[in-house]
Amino acid sequence: TVDTAMGSRNAHLVRDAAARTGERVHVITKVWYTHLGYERTTLAVNEALAELEGCGCDVTVLIHWPRCRSDISWMRCDEEEDELPERYKEAGPPPSLDAYLGSWKALEEFYREGRVAHIGVSNFDRADTEKLFAECDVDPQIFQGNAWILWFDKALVAALRARRVLIQAYNVENGIIKRQTAAPRAYAALERIARQRGRDVDVSTVALRAFSQADVATIPRAANPAHLAANAPAAVATLLPL
Repeated sequence: TVDTAMGSRNAHLVRDAAARTGERVHVITKVWYTHLGYERTTLAVNEALAELEGCGCDVTVLIHWPRCRSDISWMRCDEEEDELPERYKEAGPPPSLDAYLGSWKALEEFYREGRVAHIGVSNFDRADTEKLFAECDVDPQIFQGNAWILWFDKALVAALRARRVLIQAYNVENGIIKRQTAAPRAYAALERIARQRGRDVDVSTVALRAFSQADVATIPRAANPAHLAANAPAAVATLLPL
């Protein structure tokens, strides 16, 4: 599986790399918050699918964020709207607070037509998720969220599991593994478990095994070959249950 986003603007690289494998590749991409609303999302997904054409990929499309948020420092809500290509401005109005509902209707159409393999959401809180559940005809099949929700938003996790939505966690490495100074006792527990499982067992593998046992998929980052080895499905699967 290749996880990317329309905001990353790298669909051509994903397409070329997937085509070279000679295998069926699952690609997850995401609709950016400036593209929310039925019309804008329809345009964005059509363009994304056109860019991925020829890669032999199964494409899953998520809504990346339910809206742009002024309380997140790196989001540039007004500036990004101003910088948006004219074709998007002409396609539909600037996103309202609940424009994701229109986006979802667009994704449902792509899914019913068989043009995408799965549809889902990312970074939704419980209120937005429950509003989507109340309005949708097709339930989300994938929910991407910060790994922390498993501990700090158990009501959201319960709501997703009640609808049989696959939870896929990101921020496993930066949010857990690299926070040993912020949470030294938790990190020490992971190190202890790793030592018990074997001299060469990596802490990252232990964390990923814990998510796997909880039926949570993960999107681990890898910055070097050692990370790739520690994150490999085979390494996680062969680790004894925790």
